Amino acid sequence: MDQSSIRGRLRGTWAAVLLVAAPILVLFGPVLLGDRSLAMRDAAHFYHPLLEWTCNRWPAGGPPLWNPYENTGLPLLADASSSLFYPGRLLLALPFEFTWRYKLYVVGHVVLAAFGAYLLARHWQASIPAAAAAAIAYSCGGVVVFQHANVVFLVGAAWLPFAAWAIDRMLVNRSWLAALTLGGVLALMVLGGDPQMAYHALLMAIIYAAVSLFRPDASAGETPAPPIDRRLSLARRVCGHLTRIGLAAACGFALAAVQILPSTEAAATSDRSYYQCPRNIYEAAGYLARREGNDDNALAGVAKGLFGQPEATTHHERTYEFSVPPWRLIELIWPNIGGRMFPIHHRWMSLVPAEGRIWTPTLYLGLLPLLLALGQWRFRRSDPVCVWLSWLLLLFTLGSFGWYGLGWCAREVYATSLAGNPDDVPIGSPVGGLYWLLVTFLPAYVKFRYPAKLLVVAALAASQLAARGWDRSLSTPSPRLLTCLKILAVMSLGLLVACWLGFSWLDHAIDAGQPLGKQISAWLTRQADASLGPFDLLGSQRDVYLALLQAVVVCVAAHWLCKRLWHDDRATWQWGMLALVAIDVALANYWLVPTAPADIWRRSPSAIEAMGASGPVPSLALGDAPRVYRASLMRWRPASFSVSGKNDRLSRIAAWERDSLFPKYGLNHGISLVESYGSLKPVDWESFFAVAKSYGPRVAEARASEMPHPAALRLLATHFLILPRGWQPALANEPLFATPVAFPPGVPRPEGAALWRMVDALPRAWIVHRAMKMPPLTGRSLAAVDERTRDVLFPLAEEGDQRRPRDFGSSAVVETDLPLTLPQVADSQAREVCRITEYQPQRVEIDVTLASPGLVILSDAYAPGWTATVETDGTTRTVDILRTNRICRGILLPAGEHRITYAYRPLSFRYGAWMSGAAWAALSIICLCRVASKRKLMHRDE
Repeated sequence: MDQSSIRGRLRGTWAAVLLVAAPILVLFGPVLLGDRSLAMRDAAHFYHPLLEWTCNRWPAGGPPLWNPYENTGLPLLADASSSLFYPGRLLLALPFEFTWRYKLYVVGHVVLAAFGAYLLARHWQASIPAAAAAAIAYSCGGVVVFQHANVVFLVGAAWLPFAAWAIDRMLVNRSWLAALTLGGVLALMVLGGDPQMAYHALLMAIIYAAVSLFRPDASAGETPAPPIDRRLSLARRVCGHLTRIGLAAACGFALAAVQILPSTEAAATSDRSYYQCPRNIYEAAGYLARREGNDDNALAGVAKGLFGQPEATTHHERTYEFSVPPWRLIELIWPNIGGRMFPIHHRWMSLVPAEGRIWTPTLYLGLLPLLLALGQWRFRRSDPVCVWLSWLLLLFTLGSFGWYGLGWCAREVYATSLAGNPDDVPIGSPVGGLYWLLVTFLPAYVKFRYPAKLLVVAALAASQLAARGWDRSLSTPSPRLLTCLKILAVMSLGLLVACWLGFSWLDHAIDAGQPLGKQISAWLTRQADASLGPFDLLGSQRDVYLALLQAVVVCVAAHWLCKRLWHDDRATWQWGMLALVAIDVALANYWLVPTAPADIWRRSPSAIEAMGASGPVPSLALGDAPRVYRASLMRWRPASFSVSGKNDRLSRIAAWERDSLFPKYGLNHGISLVESYGSLKPVDWESFFAVAKSYGPRVAEARASEMPHPAALRLLATHFLILPRGWQPALANEPLFATPVAFPPGVPRPEGAALWRMVDALPRAWIVHRAMKMPPLTGRSLAAVDERTRDVLFPLAEEGDQRRPRDFGSSAVVETDLPLTLPQVADSQAREVCRITEYQPQRVEIDVTLASPGLVILSDAYAPGWTATVETDGTTRTVDILRTNRICRGILLPAGEHRITYAYRPLSFRYGAWMSGAAWAALSIICLCRVASKRKLMHRDE
């Protein structure tokens, strides 16, 4: 290659880098160039405090395997969102203030996604401008860039192009090294917190293998092989593909075992593994095996679980949350046509009753990339890569519909056309959809959630098809492309005129006070969002106008550039087309990355300031943390938020959530929330609060009881309550069980919130001499768990069928098969001592003096991985930890002086660490040997 060609390629590469970087800077410039941080959803209140806390804990004593500050304790490593052993966390170890490290971590993965999409397109021989267009469409499209609000899923999206590259090399070149590379990418996805994306990458490999099997190896013009030879060849290819895919999966498992084994252990006791009726064919087999084969009720239960409506509030229902309605596909053509969701409520699509929760507020990835991608759709009679990408785009888009399956269509038709009750339709809404098929027939897929995440795979496929279409449709005249541009321009212009006329009539009807206008105005007034305020009709109209106008401009500009490109054939027009894509995507999606002043995350929350000013909390050991119940209303917002919309609303939400401790803001301030949401919720803990709330104080403002019964809060040694103002923590037959706490001067009270201090809460550790024994629960029945929780917390009275709260200060319930004998004592408690002397996240010490045998209870979460030793008279022995009061820990001890030491030493972590360490060492050796062999070949060639 001559020097001029090299210089031309370098100039082209730098031009591509600048044009790809431009929309990324437009999107993330405000957060990178100012002292601000990410303010949207989990990026603000979940990952920012969680990652900061884990970073601070590492230097204090190694990886923080246990989190004592949420739900009375959680296995932190088992929650993939912690990403404890993800290599990319090295960005979080840089010597900067944490807010800057966090921003670099997020933006770095967006850049990695763009780089991966570019390399993948170049791997498939795309030109530099085509690969740059793919990078822009993928990394800056709404589907991927909005994952900044869910950082772990952004990590999975960033590594997905590299997985696609490894899949292609593995199956086309039959490369074992590529299989190991794919395993490494799968491990990075899992360690980064997105195991579902790793699962999807394996599905992508299986689809590619199936596509390639239908293409013969013989070249054109060669004599076809005999049928038996073709069958043998097909069998060998099938075995080869499956072996390589299996090797990649095994390699990924071994490399990420340090994350997978603890997560699997925790998932087995979480709400994801429990059900009332079986949710897939594997659970159905076990469900039937535990019952008589001719039991009609068992068969009815299987039919209900597989084909019926998922039960409300269960993980089965949450599996389909954030499904994408099919009508949202119009957002791919007209950016923000449904109205912008924030900072002011412009989104008219949210007024559609069936809209559901929104995962990403726009799907737009550029109009020209979309048209070029659709122009390359080929399901047969094309090269395997094109067919594979086409199937990925189709299948994963259909899968993202989730809840909107054939059952949903049937229920909607029955409700609207026949005016019937949709609950009378025997099939559930997701039945018949592709996501339902994945949940029903793929192993363990039911434990994942959120169908909208499948759109990331579809976005990658669309971007790569667009790169192929760029070189094929722009290199030679394409009348079809010009026709599509003309049709879209005319259609958009016609819709623009129609919308202008329709909105003008609507505005006139409302302003003139016409009856229909009054009805519409009253209905729109009721559509206020609790967070973002009332629906802004004028703002929504502007968004619709701009969406249609932008489509017209892009179509006209692309049409003109295509004509110039085909007439002149100069590289300048290619770069002009790429600049058009960059400008189009940047203008459409610039609003997707909202920010707030970084000082919000640096200052101490108001609620914590008020707690500190209220006086010391008794019985807390060194290292212990006050426990707080914060009302868990997902839609609890200050009343003023629903009255008016403001451009700074997301900043105000971030500040209010931090001041009222929602949900992880207590981590870095030594505050423990007894109820906090996360990725893995232990089923016993979830049942505990569900039952406690069903017997709790009734609040008029809430649809159902949102406050646990005081007996449950006292059992968990709760010190403070953060509740909406107006809620009174009292039962009908019991006075206030908490006293109000005043905020000190200079400390702003979170709007609409009140702080209370619990009265007569139990200590963190105490002794009882009366215990009731129950057998451990077996099976996966949610109903059985809830029934056991009711029996423990609110046993039936001796006479009648009324349930009363148990007195946990003097008695307990132990679930065990071990012998349990406790002689009741009447007056020895005065001579007994139970004191926590050390409280660390992974170690707790308790000094106990017993006058007679007793049960020592610690109100921390009962979970696998904890061990307990007891030192008595200089002798140390290991003792069993008993499940006590459903979610607490108990140890049975004889009379005497003892020191109890709890230590968190999960075997799953130790086995996983050894397995992952050995796997990474082996992979490193293989890579070094590969590099050495290449160097030898180079020396020989020289």
